[in-house]
Amino acid sequence: MRCLTLVHWLIGYGGLHENVLDVSAAFARRGHEVTVVHPASPIDARLADAGCASITDDLSNPVRTLVAALKSGPYDFIYAHPGLARRAALAIARTTGAPLFMTIHGQYDDQLQTYWQDVERIITVSDEIKSFIVSRGVPQERIRVCPNCVDFDQFRPNASIAADPNSVLIASRIDPDKHVLLDVLRDGVDEVARRGSPFEGPVRWRVAGAGFYGDAADRLFDDIRARLRPDQQTFDSAGWLADRASLNTAFQSAAVVIGSGRAAAEAIAAERPTIAVASRGYEGLIRKANFHAALGRNFGGCATPESSYRPGALYADLAAARATEDAEALSKRLRKLRSLDKIDEHVCEIEAIVAARRA
Repeated sequence: MRCLTLVHWLIGYGGLHENVLDVSAAFARRGHEVTVVHPASPIDARLADAGCASITDDLSNPVRTLVAALKSGPYDFIYAHPGLARRAALAIARTTGAPLFMTIHGQYDDQLQTYWQDVERIITVSDEIKSFIVSRGVPQERIRVCPNCVDFDQFRPNASIAADPNSVLIASRIDPDKHVLLDVLRDGVDEVARRGSPFEGPVRWRVAGAGFYGDAADRLFDDIRARLRPDQQTFDSAGWLADRASLNTAFQSAAVVIGSGRAAAEAIAAERPTIAVASRGYEGLIRKANFHAALGRNFGGCATPESSYRPGALYADLAAARATEDAEALSKRLRKLRSLDKIDEHVCEIEAIVAARRA
């Protein structure tokens, strides 16, 4: 079958890119022809390696994208993501009659109430997001959960890499819309300034990510740096780590990982002490007791009273991280629920839906 995937992003790399890559690669492995329409990104090379084609389009003009799709088609089904990509995908699906599938990645509805009837299946990346979409009036039978899965071949422990006992890796972009994460980081920096390092030496905060809001992102970094005393803590950015092997190496080098969403799952797979926090919630240091609840909320991607942040919590979790439960056991538990096999199951279901429509 021929699949047209449309996705809009504002940054070069991130969790959304990895999600698109994993799903597209799964379709390609099963012999389908996949074309991904997206704004310019270095992800093209990785898509090509996975056997997928790319079309560069900023998706700002749905009519232009529709015309391009009609020229390059026909397509057997459309696979879309929210925002500008959804606008173009709806136009293509309505014009061609191809079934439309769409993934929702967070706790927002993307105006689903007005067009869910036009979507064959709505996919969410966690159970809590599914519950949220149901609360917005979308029937449960239209929704499936296909989580952000983990490449366990890439994210795994590496005994040859010695962890810096004072290093905290923050695996996330740093921008104003990362509301809870930013509050948590500011609180953690303030607590270290007030109480001293929870480690044996000064805390070395390191960001494996970047910002895309320009001056606004720079001000956030400057705001955090202004709170530091070098004898207590330092703060620097490694920039985007654009491949999984590099990110895993960064995980192995850190005493503790603070991860948002997908990155938190990858750090757990790498068997590193992991504190999960994202834009909507704080899950804290992941242990057996909170693992399943945090997984259901996509490791901080969903807001619930249980995931609210309490001042001082990050400092306490950093201090406790070295005594956390067996990291290997958490990784094994994650493997049962988030291996790439789950994406293959999702792809098989879409194949069956499209085939039934053809019959």
